[in-house]
Amino acid sequence: MRVHDHNLTNCADIVKLILDSPIPLAQEVDREHIITNLAFTLDEIWHLRNHIITNLAFTLDEIWHLRNQLIFEDTEIDILSSSNRISRRVHEFSNLHNLDEHAHPSASPTSWSPPPVGTIKLNVDAAVDPTSTALAVLARDHTGVPIKIWMKKHICCLPVQAEVASVLWAINLASAEGWTRIIIEGDSKICFDALSTKNSMPPWNISHIVSDVLSASKSFISVYFIWVRRVCNTAAHEAARFALHSPVSISFSLDSLPLVLAIACKADFPPCSSLF
Repeated sequence: MRVHDHNLTNCADIVKLILDSPIPLAQEVDREHIITNLAFTLDEIWHLRNHIITNLAFTLDEIWHLRNQLIFEDTEIDILSSSNRISRRVHEFSNLHNLDEHAHPSASPTSWSPPPVGTIKLNVDAAVDPTSTALAVLARDHTGVPIKIWMKKHICCLPVQAEVASVLWAINLASAEGWTRIIIEGDSKICFDALSTKNSMPPWNISHIVSDVLSASKSFISVYFIWVRRVCNTAAHEAARFALHSPVSISFSLDSLPLVLAIACKADFPPCSSLF
């Protein structure tokens, strides 16, 4: 790195350049710009370090596997297969790491956030009035564009029972669609605490549905249950309200989306507004 004929070869040089005053340069250096670039560079180095360590770990594990294969099974070593296996394991580990970061959002998110590439996010909600109950599931990918919205009437029940029923429905729908990596979000804290907390004791009136959800989730490569505030779940909320006044169960794909739901989805995640 070089700034106005000053060679910055280590962190001590960079700190000295930033802190020393006056700076003996032909023209004043923008310190804020230097600090910003430095922070960005260090962040890139940190991520590169993690990537190298991950590759090294899986490479060593593969070498150990090949050594055992050669000694105990007396079989030929296929370097290309080993290389592909290492790449695949690193890729799978990176996906899991991205999901772990996604599963711990900022303390006060103010809008819906997209899932990692290759993962489908399903937002769920339920609407209840004195005479009926309705469920809604909204599926979106990393672009934020709606893939499909499902809505249906449900038996009259408590709101929390309807909320967890919407999660079970989402699990079944995702399985039917063939999705293997999913995130399910909703704004019922009781429901999602019961699903995401290990060894929790859910309320008795939803315990059997929670058990069904957890059992069904075992068929996926990865599934996350995340509670979000209502402000991050507005499109699913609007879909549930829409379903409450619909006489039949119905689903919409992107090309048949009602205007009110299209507007809700765009408001939920403005960056996708130009995509549909």
